[in-house]
Amino acid sequence: MDTLQLFRKKDSVKSLIFSILSKEYPLRTIELANYIAKRYGKDITFQAVRKSLREFVHAGVLVENEKRYRINKEWVLECRNELDRIYQELVKE
Repeated sequence: MDTLQLFRKKDSVKSLIFSILSKEYPLRTIELANYIAKRYGKDITFQAVRKSLREFVHAGVLVENEKRYRINKEWVLECRNELDRIYQELVKE
């Protein structure tokens, strides 16, 4: 999964899931689906949320424990290190 894909569409299911889990965690699939429907007024299915969660887990962006999801701390650290590396390269120019 292209990590930047997360941030291209602010109202996509994946962007909403990521945004929610950056503030509240861990959450179950049904909790995320209900949160998106109530807070964002999106007509979303449980299956759509579950599919996105599985893709995130497969990509290493999220971790699942006892059917609850959270952002993977190691993934965040890897992203930070990569961004720091890119920043250092840009500063040299």
